[in-house]
Amino acid sequence: MVGKFVAKVRGPEMAAARRTFPNHPFYSQTLGPGQLSLFNLLKAYSLLDKEVGYCQGLSFVAGILLLHMPEEHAFSLMKYLMFNLGLRRQYKTDMVAFQIQMYQLSRLIHDNYRDLYDHLEKFDIAPTLYAAPWFLTLFASQFPVGFVSRLFDLIFLCGMEVIFKVSLLLLGNYKDCILNCDSFESTMNFLKVSLPSIEVLQMEIIFNQVFNLDITRQLHAYEVEYHVLMEEMIHSPSKDCEELENLRSANKKLKAQNMELMEQLQVAYSRIHSLETSNSSLKSTEKRLEERISCLLDEKEDLIYTLKIMKKRFESHEVARLKRESSPEEEEDHPPPFGVVYALAGTEKEEDEHFKAFIKKYCQEKAVDRVDEQKPLAGGISGGNEPLTSGVNANTKPSTADVADGVTESQVHDEILKSEVDDELLSGVHDESSAENVFEDAADFTVL
Repeated sequence: MVGKFVAKVRGPEMAAARRTFPNHPFYSQTLGPGQLSLFNLLKAYSLLDKEVGYCQGLSFVAGILLLHMPEEHAFSLMKYLMFNLGLRRQYKTDMVAFQIQMYQLSRLIHDNYRDLYDHLEKFDIAPTLYAAPWFLTLFASQFPVGFVSRLFDLIFLCGMEVIFKVSLLLLGNYKDCILNCDSFESTMNFLKVSLPSIEVLQMEIIFNQVFNLDITRQLHAYEVEYHVLMEEMIHSPSKDCEELENLRSANKKLKAQNMELMEQLQVAYSRIHSLETSNSSLKSTEKRLEERISCLLDEKEDLIYTLKIMKKRFESHEVARLKRESSPEEEEDHPPPFGVVYALAGTEKEEDEHFKAFIKKYCQEKAVDRVDEQKPLAGGISGGNEPLTSGVNANTKPSTADVADGVTESQVHDEILKSEVDDELLSGVHDESSAENVFEDAADFTVL
């Protein structure tokens, strides 16, 4: 049952009921007593007046009536407003009566407040921009309920002219505030937001001024003037037609130019998209190349490190090979290769020191070996009393005759040892003169 009832109340009347006074307690509840009463009243009037039916703005008029009386009395007063007072004319589909009202209000402002009229014309603010809800909802959509209720009392008492009087008095009393607005936005904001927030004292002043204002003749004259202007526009000479035709042709050309510019804009957008895609591709390629360069640099470092390790291993293998090839029985009378010495050495200074120490040690070992070889020769010499002279040549070994003259075995041994050591030291000094060549050979060997 509830679903069927909800389905029946759907339509523009129910939508209007939900939008009317949404903050008022009587109408705030969805499908509450206030919204249902408003729906019934709007639906009943739309069935009564087929020509008008439901029109936006009627819901506020009906809502004010329902706040003060039950549905039956509200329906009777709404019929009186619409038919007897002529309110229904402004809700007709042609909206001619509404256009006449806007023209009448504009002429009233022009004749009574010329400076205000010029100010509104400066910003192209026509009465339809701010006064349309005043006439279509009888001020109910923007102004407080207390203000609207007093207005309804005056409408029932004095007729529909009260709407023009209140509108004109509102603009006149707040003229200075409107003139202080220096832009279209500020002016419209004052007319739609600030002006409806009227104070109670100012409201009483305006309603008291309504009884002292008589604009009946002016409104009648403005209505006739409007009709005359409409007749002149309908039967205007061909000049206006030519001007209208020129405007139409200019409008057509502007539309063609607009279409051409739109096509160019589309081409530009596509070109921008293509360039953005190309730029993104180039950036990705650049990123891949940077990553590849980084990988190659890492590989280079690895190869350099591997080369160093291989070089050290080669040198160690070469030293081991030379040790295996040499034996105690086949020792040569010269030091090992300088490349081996270079491989075993550290820095250049350490190489020189190690090299000299090695040569000196080697020479001393060879001298001791040669002395050991001369021992049998010294043991076979017979004893004698003739001493060795101090002028014995360092490079000459003692002969058998010298030994026979009285040189002892220990003296011969000492002389031979001294001679061999001196020979080896002299040979080492001679070899030091060619040290640079030796180091160059060692370096070549290391590179190989």
